[in-house]
Amino acid sequence: MILLVSLLLSAQAGASLEEARRLFDRGDYPAAEAVLGRVLASLPPGSEAERAALLPRLAEVRALQGDFLRAAEAAEEALRVGPTPSPAARRAAAFVYVRSHRYEEALPHIEALLRGAPDDASLRFWRGTVLSRRGRFAEALEDLAAGLRVPGGERDARFELALALSKLGRPREALERLLEIIEDDPWDAEACHQASRQLLRIGGAGPSRAAASLVRWFEAIREAEGASSRDRHLAFEGKPALAALERAARAERLGRYDRALEEIERAKGFDGGAAEAAPFEEGFWARRGMPANASQRDIEEALERAEAAKDDRRAQEAARLLLARDPGSSRALRSLAQRASDPVLLPVRVHYLKRLAAAEPGNSAWKTELEKARKSSRGGA
Repeated sequence: MILLVSLLLSAQAGASLEEARRLFDRGDYPAAEAVLGRVLASLPPGSEAERAALLPRLAEVRALQGDFLRAAEAAEEALRVGPTPSPAARRAAAFVYVRSHRYEEALPHIEALLRGAPDDASLRFWRGTVLSRRGRFAEALEDLAAGLRVPGGERDARFELALALSKLGRPREALERLLEIIEDDPWDAEACHQASRQLLRIGGAGPSRAAASLVRWFEAIREAEGASSRDRHLAFEGKPALAALERAARAERLGRYDRALEEIERAKGFDGGAAEAAPFEEGFWARRGMPANASQRDIEEALERAEAAKDDRRAQEAARLLLARDPGSSRALRSLAQRASDPVLLPVRVHYLKRLAAAEPGNSAWKTELEKARKSSRGGA
């Protein structure tokens, strides 16, 4: 009987982990936390194996909501389960402590985990972050570079490397890392701000001009973004669909129609999200002057008409929509790159030229234009 109860508890914990993982992947952190909390509350005394499996996940999902106090409580409870802390508990504790800037507390867990997995890129990046925050910048560089191997972690690794290189008095190397971020995402305000600072540290007429343009671009991003934390507040309140639509609205203001449409689709995946997303989606397409069911060919024809009429605003709208439907569209990329000739829009021009060079590898003209734009972003002629 005891064995049967134990098996039932393990099955229940496993099913809850799967349900929480599904909700986590959708970005519904409050719902994932609720699932984990319900099962933990229902476990009888002595269910250590089940608690050991659930508590680290609870700590992580709370941290991702910014609830660091309660995340630490769950992580510390996980560390106390069993005679020695499990790797899962240590990893959750390290994750929570790094994200909440409690670096001194994170380091022992990171070091313990690295003894068993010395090549783990995530752990090495966390250690590099901790070392950098403690002022040990030179020691941190190798570990921070390991973050470039973490899937989806390239941006944060480049940014942390740039900060460390800047502190070491190496602004040119810091600038290179920041420009790598900006080439992939010219709307990354934080990277733009830091890049402008490195250009000013390099000094000289060219870098100073490039910095001034970058500051203007940074200010334009910030103005368009508006209240950038509102989506997090909505998520914390258990309203993930509205949080996704808030991100969609911000992306729309920035002209990132691909991201806007992605967030609209994400909103539809939450309970009740389809009804909340419908009026926003209808409004998004209405603001573009097109029906929501417009085909790719419809958008291409709208772009052709706008260009023939020399209507730059309409042409840019259509090109952004076309790129959202077809990320490799040379037609859209050419139009957008052409309309980013103002020096303030240089980060956007580099971004589109990079994508054009990839979309048309046989066209050397794009590579030439890309290298010229890159040189300008570094303060060259």
